[in-house]
Order: sequence, then structure tokens, then C-alpha cells
Amino acid sequence: MTAGRGERLDCRMIIHILAALLAGASPTPAPGPTGAPPSPPAPAEPPAAASPVPSPSVSLPACVAVKIAPIDAVNSKNAQPGAPFRFKVTSVDDGAKRAFPTVTAGTEGWGIVSVVRRGLTGGEPGLIVLETRFVIASDGSHVPATLARTVSGLFTGKSHNSPTGASWIPFVGYAASAYDAFHKGGDITVGPTDTLTVVLGDNADMGTCSLPTAPP
Repeated sequence: MTAGRGERLDCRMIIHILAALLAGASPTPAPGPTGAPPSPPAPAEPPAAASPVPSPSVSLPACVAVKIAPIDAVNSKNAQPGAPFRFKVTSVDDGAKRAFPTVTAGTEGWGIVSVVRRGLTGGEPGLIVLETRFVIASDGSHVPATLARTVSGLFTGKSHNSPTGASWIPFVGYAASAYDAFHKGGDITVGPTDTLTVVLGDNADMGTCSLPTAPP
């Protein structure tokens, strides 16, 4: 009697222990309809990248330009590098008058002869590079004046070489080749009859205005 009751108690204790173990275990997900475990969820698609917004094109105002001419002739034959030269304003348009009312036609300015090369043998022509610096306004102030980079301050003479193809002509070619080898190239003179274009102010150097493209 006692043994049977003890066996029943042991069975009940084992049943309670198994039930506690089963209750603490994590539940197993139910298989899908086909008996296979459920597939993991598909990764979310990344958000579409926003299309770049094009930056609006910036239209620069035109540089304030005036026409000038040297007062004194500058010749590559006798000019000295670094020598000053004078010029005067010959033409001022309405835009320049509004921007710089103290700069008028006849206003004088100064610059330097930055590079000089005399005519050399072999047909090398003379060369001058001018750099304008400023104009003296009617109130006495110095307004920066720079030769437009699109309208170069480089001036060159002529080579005076023999006509193209002359060296291929029998007998004449010998004389033409000798002439081209020993004659000097022509020098260049820039004077009051030459019209140049300069930009007033500092905007061109800072890239905040549009340089003129038309030749002087």
C-alpha cells in the first residue's frame, strides 16, 4: 500500500517537472502550408535617391570697358622694359559713365612697358607687351585700368620673310633662303592712332564680370 502510493507520487512529480520544462521552452513556429519553415521577410527597398537640382546658371554683368590710346609712341626698337607710358581715354560708353562718372574722354592714365624684344636676324619680329595700370579720375583718384585679357596687350612687328614657297623655286630658292636667314624682322610701334580696350575697376581680376570679346 505504501509502495504503490510512493510510486504514484513519483509519477506525479515527474509529470510536473516535464510540464514545467515544456512550459519554459520557446515555441516552435508552425510550418507553412507546404511544411517548409516560413521564409524570412524581404528586405525593404532603399528610398529612391532624390534627383540633383541643377544649379541655376549665373549670368555675370559685363565688365566696364573704355577705349584708350597711347599718348606717346612706344617702339620696340628703343623702348626699355619697365619704362612708364602715358595713355588717354578716347571713348566712354553710357555704362562706363554710370559706373565711373569721374572718368571721361580725355582722362589720362599710366602703364608700363613690361616686355620688349627688338627685331632680330632670321626674320624674328619686334615685340612689345603693354600693361595699363590706372586712370586719373577728375577727382584725383586712381581708378584701376587693366587691358582686357581677351584683348591682348601683345603687339608684334612683321617678319619680312620672303614669300611662302619661294625657297622651292630653282635658283631663286637659294637667294630666298639666304635672305630669310640673315635679314632682321621688323620692329613695332604702338602710338596715338592705335585703339586699345581696358577694363575699369577690380571686377575683372576677381572674375565677377564678363570680359569683352570683341576686338578693339
